[in-house]
Amino acid sequence: MDYHRPTTVDEALGLLARAGDDARVLAGGTALAIMLHHRLVAPEALVSLERVQGLRAVELTPDGGLRLGASVSIAQAAAHPLVRQRHPSLAHAYGVVGNVRVRNQATVGGNLAEADYASDPPAMLAALDARARVQGPGGERTLSMDALLLAAYETALEPGELLT
Repeated sequence: MDYHRPTTVDEALGLLARAGDDARVLAGGTALAIMLHHRLVAPEALVSLERVQGLRAVELTPDGGLRLGASVSIAQAAAHPLVRQRHPSLAHAYGVVGNVRVRNQATVGGNLAEADYASDPPAMLAALDARARVQGPGGERTLSMDALLLAAYETALEPGELLT
């Protein structure tokens, strides 16, 4: 298996485009590690987002909203002062995900991309009318949680797209 560590979103998208369906995105890796262990997936390439610039930010947007980068850990989102101040219910939802180990490893974007029906943050994000920014070969698009999360373990992400 090839392991790639791009430093930009564009580089990650290029790697995904070249590898096609044989690649998996690695964010925190909590769900992917289980799937690999049980041989539910066998990708030829892993594209790690750990070094991609700009995906770890928690910040206010110019219109007063809150932006969580896809690589922000669940624990960081739960504890971040901006999340706790602006959306305490979201901070609580992130604070009860899995266990301490999972919260420290799993990411906001990975949690959404997994679309696990038993995870609280996606439902809370939907209740807060949150939007997900997605980048891929066709450019950038913004999706509501209802448009992104189609069913248990199923999203509207197209091949080669990343949640940012």
